Amino acid sequence: MLKFKKNVEKAKRSSNIEDRSHYILRLDRNEKIIPFNNQYKRKLNKYINNIDLNLYPNLKSTYVKLSKFIRINNKNMLITEGVSGAIRNILDSISINKKTEIVVPNPSFALYKIYSEIYGLRLKTYNYDNNFNLKLNSIFKII
Repeated sequence: MLKFKKNVEKAKRSSNIEDRSHYILRLDRNEKIIPFNNQYKRKLNKYINNIDLNLYPNLKSTYVKLSKFIRINNKNMLITEGVSGAIRNILDSISINKKTEIVVPNPSFALYKIYSEIYGLRLKTYNYDNNFNLKLNSIFKII
């Protein structure tokens, strides 16, 4: 029988069954808040139908083009399978102990809380102001 790490056993996953379609601003589930227009959807479908989706792509040319576009060295880039993959890559790559803290905005992406529990991190949050601006001084105080 498999035995999970204690932090994984303790982690509580938030429910994903709530109807959130009526929310104006949703920051906690990596959601696109502005719908795609129909013309873009047709272009995307046409593109997807013309590519081979049954294998991992070779991203070399993507790294080269993107690094030129954003003007950074492609050795300083990491393309991941999404923000959750990026967070896990970072957490798997750094030295973590019981005193390690992460600071995130509230509301924010739900996986910050979940990963902080799984990796045994101290989660600190800060709030936006009433206009959803970051209050830098409050962030600096937490850090």
